[in-house]
Amino acid sequence: MKTIKARLNHGRWIADCPDCASAEIVIPGREFMCMGEALDKARSEFKQRERDLFVIPSHEVIARARQIATLDLPHYAVEFPSYKDEIDALMAERQIENKNWELWETLTDLRRENKAHGIKA
Repeated sequence: MKTIKARLNHGRWIADCPDCASAEIVIPGREFMCMGEALDKARSEFKQRERDLFVIPSHEVIARARQIATLDLPHYAVEFPSYKDEIDALMAERQIENKNWELWETLTDLRRENKAHGIKA
């Protein structure tokens, strides 16, 4: 199974789908499945059957997307940084829009940003 890496975006741990432009929230210990891609495929199936997407109950589309994600799309293992807990702790005092961490950032970088913004951590 291919592994993808998690990153922090506005306080949410996410991973980017390697197959499309989507990103999904990820949880340690759970596999990544791209619901964005699954929803696109489900919508396409309904359109091919000439069903108007505006009158199809959304729960039907979501249920089909879950089936597609589970059965038809690749799943990926998610790798979190070994120092995830330290990142979370450094982000605790930040505003949501500033709770971001990218793969290339170090703990030193985060501490420096916190200090520049007057956050003691």
